[in-house]
Amino acid sequence: MALAEGTYRIRNFRSKYHVVLPRERGDLVACDGHFTEGDTWRVICRISERNQFQIQNCALEKYSASCDAPRVQDEANVCAREKGTEWIINEEGYGKPLEDRSLSTYTISSTNGAYWLFKTDASNAEVIVRRQEPNGSNWWIFEPVEPGYHFSPNVPCKYVPSQVVGGTGGMTLDPRQYTFTPDERELLKSLMPVAKAYYDPAKVCMEGTRTKILKDLYDWATNTSRSESMLWLHGLAGAGKSSIAASVAHHFNRENILAASFFCKRDDPDCRDPRQLIMTVLHSLAHSWKPFGKALAAALCDKPDFANASILQLKNDFIVKPLDKISHLQMKTPFVIVVDALDECGSDMSRNQVLDSLYQASQSCRMLRVIVTSRPYTDISNWFTTSQLSDCVTWPLMSNDEITHEDILTFTKKCFAGLVAHTVYAKNINQTMEKLAQSACGLFIWVQTAYEFVSGHYDVEGTLKVLLSGESPAEAMDQLYKLYKTILIECVKKGESNAKVFQQILGLIVSARAPLSINSIIAFLPTDINLYTIERVIESMQSVLYVDKNNKNVIRVCHPSFADYLTNKGKCALDFYINEKERNAAIAQKCLNIMTNKLKFNICNLESSYVLNEDVNNLDEKIDKNISVDLQYSCLYWASHLYDSSADKLNAAAILSLLKKFLCGCHLLFWLETLSLLDHMGVAIESLSEISQENQVNHVLRKSGKYIHHSLVQAAVDAYRFVRAFFKVISLSTPHLYISALTFAPSEALVAKNLKYFSNTIVLTKEQQKRWSPCVLVMSRHIDCVSSVSFSPDGQTIVSGSHDGTIQMWNASTGAPVGGPLYGHIGYVKSVAFSPDGQHIVSGSNDKLETLYISNIHTCTTVTILKDHTSSINSVAYSSNGKFIASGSSDKIVRIWNATTGILVGKPFIGHTNAVTSVAFSPDGSYIVSGSHDHTLRIWNIQTCMEKCLEGHTKCVTSVAFSPDNTKIVSGSSDETICIWNMQTCKIIGKPLKGHKDVVSSVAFSPNGMWLASGSWDKTLRIWSVKSGTLVGIFKGHTQWVQSVAFSPDSHWIVSGSYDCTVRIWDATMLDHKKEKNRSKLFPSISDFKLSQYPAVHTKIILSVAFSPCNNYIVSGSADSLLRLWNAETGASVGKPYEGHTNWVISVAFSPDGKKIISGSYDRTICIWDAYKNKLIKQAKGHTHYVTSVAFSPNGEYIASGSIDMTVCIWHALTGEPAKKPFRGHTNRVTSVAFSYDSQLIASGSMDKAICIWNVQTGALVGPPLRNHNGGIYSVAFSPDGSKIVSGSEDNTVHIWDVQTEAQINKLIGHKASVRSVAFSPDGNWIASGSFDSTVHIWNAHTGAPVGKPLVGHSFEVESVTFSLDGSKLVSGSWGRTILVWDIQVRELCQLIPLELLPCSTQLGRKVDSDGWVRQGEGNLLLWVPVEYRKNILYGAKEPVTFDCSQFVHGTDWQKVYTSNVHM
Repeated sequence: MALAEGTYRIRNFRSKYHVVLPRERGDLVACDGHFTEGDTWRVICRISERNQFQIQNCALEKYSASCDAPRVQDEANVCAREKGTEWIINEEGYGKPLEDRSLSTYTISSTNGAYWLFKTDASNAEVIVRRQEPNGSNWWIFEPVEPGYHFSPNVPCKYVPSQVVGGTGGMTLDPRQYTFTPDERELLKSLMPVAKAYYDPAKVCMEGTRTKILKDLYDWATNTSRSESMLWLHGLAGAGKSSIAASVAHHFNRENILAASFFCKRDDPDCRDPRQLIMTVLHSLAHSWKPFGKALAAALCDKPDFANASILQLKNDFIVKPLDKISHLQMKTPFVIVVDALDECGSDMSRNQVLDSLYQASQSCRMLRVIVTSRPYTDISNWFTTSQLSDCVTWPLMSNDEITHEDILTFTKKCFAGLVAHTVYAKNINQTMEKLAQSACGLFIWVQTAYEFVSGHYDVEGTLKVLLSGESPAEAMDQLYKLYKTILIECVKKGESNAKVFQQILGLIVSARAPLSINSIIAFLPTDINLYTIERVIESMQSVLYVDKNNKNVIRVCHPSFADYLTNKGKCALDFYINEKERNAAIAQKCLNIMTNKLKFNICNLESSYVLNEDVNNLDEKIDKNISVDLQYSCLYWASHLYDSSADKLNAAAILSLLKKFLCGCHLLFWLETLSLLDHMGVAIESLSEISQENQVNHVLRKSGKYIHHSLVQAAVDAYRFVRAFFKVISLSTPHLYISALTFAPSEALVAKNLKYFSNTIVLTKEQQKRWSPCVLVMSRHIDCVSSVSFSPDGQTIVSGSHDGTIQMWNASTGAPVGGPLYGHIGYVKSVAFSPDGQHIVSGSNDKLETLYISNIHTCTTVTILKDHTSSINSVAYSSNGKFIASGSSDKIVRIWNATTGILVGKPFIGHTNAVTSVAFSPDGSYIVSGSHDHTLRIWNIQTCMEKCLEGHTKCVTSVAFSPDNTKIVSGSSDETICIWNMQTCKIIGKPLKGHKDVVSSVAFSPNGMWLASGSWDKTLRIWSVKSGTLVGIFKGHTQWVQSVAFSPDSHWIVSGSYDCTVRIWDATMLDHKKEKNRSKLFPSISDFKLSQYPAVHTKIILSVAFSPCNNYIVSGSADSLLRLWNAETGASVGKPYEGHTNWVISVAFSPDGKKIISGSYDRTICIWDAYKNKLIKQAKGHTHYVTSVAFSPNGEYIASGSIDMTVCIWHALTGEPAKKPFRGHTNRVTSVAFSYDSQLIASGSMDKAICIWNVQTGALVGPPLRNHNGGIYSVAFSPDGSKIVSGSEDNTVHIWDVQTEAQINKLIGHKASVRSVAFSPDGNWIASGSFDSTVHIWNAHTGAPVGKPLVGHSFEVESVTFSLDGSKLVSGSWGRTILVWDIQVRELCQLIPLELLPCSTQLGRKVDSDGWVRQGEGNLLLWVPVEYRKNILYGAKEPVTFDCSQFVHGTDWQKVYTSNVHM
């Protein structure tokens, strides 16, 4: 029986050696029972099948040598080795001599129990290493070694006498003496390093400059006594960081100690890709330090699917593990990794992951040094200044010190001496050089750019005069920007281009996602701009642009600061300013034009459908020949440009026409074909997702295209489903996009309409699926029941636990496994859960040790093992703050653990009389609910340990969960029912939900609080409305019991695990809303508005809500000190909360452009946030008491704030600095501030019962305060035209005031408690008010009459109301921790038809392999079959789907699948 390679872990063990036949496999392994689970052992040779135990995780290796090794059994014919020693073993296990390899044997002369080195003679450098044995024993030569290494046989090594370590420990060798095998070289090549990211020797510092900083860096890197392993050099743009980095790399390269270099460029996709950075560094380090290279090659062999691995996976699999394997080796001399311009690479998060990876490498290798340069970006600064990283050092690169000035002067003289010598400035050359150096303000890029500008100009003297005539601004960047302006003005003066043409050309270069050559650029410009014009413009701009001759002659900016200048409206002259959103709109339209004109079927003339893309001969050459650069660019980036466009600059009609042609015809398939060939199928998912999402661009298209746009969104969604369903096969083999994927697309799918152009395919003639199933992906890797599933907090990853004893992570978009299985449990994995930060997974098992494992998802290692239960652990859960873990066990006990230390917290919760099946924390972390075989639920108060028992089920309670708003609990039971319980009263709400026909095994609330999912042993998932209890969807597809269900964070997707060994992802939006009654009456005859209730993820009262300008999002502020962002349509929480305040967030508002959010807090600060990145930009401080209200000026220039300190403050929106002195005039706390539409006035309301109107510019009061309320004023707002002010007061009334006459126009009476918030509708016709009477009122702003009845929905005080910018919705937030959105526009509700999974398979009579391929002949790829149809494709299937194969073409005839004579 042949022994197959594989990795395994010890599962059972006994004493002595055993021969093992793994279950369900034919390979045999050997193990020793004295060692613990996880020890690594080597399989030696073929063995018999006599023994019974299985191990895992062993490296296959066969030895031939001579020794007296222990033997297992005579019949087994195998030997193994002791832990810690080398047993040299032959195939039979006897003392057969080694074959002669022209090596000699030697006699060991010492018996001190150590390893020794021996050399042949003084003149011969060959040495041998032997394991110590009694005198006279003969041993063979071993391989090259380093201190602490366990020796292996047969490889000679070189000997240097000074390298002998004490005579007993081994020897230190030059690491370059290791050589790679051909296979190892091929494996390392597969990393595909980015050669163009290597340092450029031509870009080192000019000789004589930067001598001190360079010497300091050289000394730091080579000083072996230093503890620091990473250095961050940071400075302003243009300060010379890249030249310093190039000099350092060049120096260390000449010294043979440069391990790797990577120079990032933000205009190059490869050079800005953090994954490429890691793989390039790994490749270089492997060749620099051969022991690591060999270990890395082995790791690459074990993980051949690393191409799509995340940075964290790369770190774990190819840094941590290989370095761990050679941890006994150390470098003899330092090696240095240089990474330049990290700020130009990836996102904040990915940059941090890169730094983590580099740091891990430097920590694992004592002599490895890492030097990183970048601008002083906050995320990089935060990483380096973290207290835990004491072995990292930061060096600021000063631009205003004397040394830098001297270097600048030296650089200036070397650049300009020859130019100045022939001008009138030669007479005072020293003063001229000093003036130029001073103008640089410490920025080398200024000198370099100025030199290129002057030297490239025909009038050198005149150009110098321009540079020397101005005063030097105080700020370095201002001086650089002034130089850029001078260059631009001079270029346009020369007449080579006008400003408009210049803007278009430079705008394309700056806005492009990847650099383009001159020949490619022309495709994206207006037709009246020819190649000659482009060449002349670029030639005239050679001081700031250059042609990269090492990269296909693409055009680049010389320095990123030039692009920064052109896109900075506040700094760049308006004639040259480039509006990136406007440019994106134009480029998007060009991309769509290019694709519709150039995409075609079989664009690369592939010969056969039988092979994978990776096996196509000369595919790269075919791509270069047939897919032009402009077409490649368009396919990759069209959606990105469209998504980032300026909505008001779009040619909506043209875009709609192009999108219709692209999405609703064959061009969609041709685009997917091209992406498949380019190996960028992930772009399709991203692009189609962006097009189908709600955003400002789509809003404009919808308004312009009306019903046309709706059909385009449907087409995009349909295409998205098509790509998700067939991602794998399209990625692997381009022809099977048409042969397989299109064949199995549902017959009524929009993409299937293209079958008329592809008539020569297999045709399904029976049981073909008609519509897309709610089941989006099926993942199968487990070999036993999937017992538990969960989404990561960011929704990108799914974790599953199985009865096969493993835990597996999956990519939630593609369904691909993320890394290998996590081992550790030796029994069934019963429950898994992600930590709230997504860094760890906790798992519980029924193994004999009754353990919980906490695993790190990045290193795939067990962090903590928790032991105290005495029986199977059935359920685990993290608290919302991630500090605690709850576990429920068959020992009838619930326990709480410290998630960091693994220590038990408090006493166990004892009360159940049978096994605990399920546990869950309440969102606020105060309670735990548990379900049990004793038919009850119990609610436990974590602080007091008090319990409440909930009775109602008649059989075992299998699953429990809290609602996001903390008010409800759901339970599923073996009695086939689901109960929803009131958290406060502990009573069932309504009647139990019935519909399942077997045990309800799992229940889960959606994060938006609207839906409830349940999984059952009846093999179905069911979706219920939480509000009405109505069944709104049944999802079928699993072939065995459904054991676990969970929602994604955005409530869009559901994941399920089943006894059929699969994990499935379902589209939760494919529900039947017809079953929910629409009780709403529509505006303006309102008695009750359409109401959407959003989840109360906030743990305390909601104090403020606001709509984004695009109407897509809502921001909320709460007494829990957090801001949260919500999708205004779905109610899904968007991203993580905004954390920064330390007290109640009392007021929130969006900036007019929607890019920023401001918040005011009881911590006395105003925070300015980046709305997209969830990043704190600035925290403004100045108020001496609580901040009660904040507002953005409509022009976006200012922020206003009111405070209990009785002042109104004005702040610069850009910097967060005070813009005016505080406005003083109120005699009690200021509760509300509001700007007029023209940003010239501010209204403020106060508890002094007065409204003040202030002039923004002067701070003066405009007229006397408005007084007529009988109580303090809580809220004020201007009408859209600025003519009126509305106010709400603690006297229960709403007043309307005339701004000009200062008179009260109307008094609105209706509320029964204080009015806390008022708002005008955007058209000025309506007023909304929210009150402590828990209602929202709508009033006619002109007549003051109430519009319909009060809006009732909140159970607690309403604190905040506001209209959406389009006036269609009203949002309200309350003390009940709920946000309600009221639809006040006349519109019909979109009704979705429920789609069920239908069988779709065929009967071909050929075997389908595990990957879904039906093969013909010698492995030829005939057809790919989706996983859900594979059981029915063989003869004899119970419900076969039949094919008509009469027109089916394949192999070399596959091109005939396309019928080109069909009219498109």
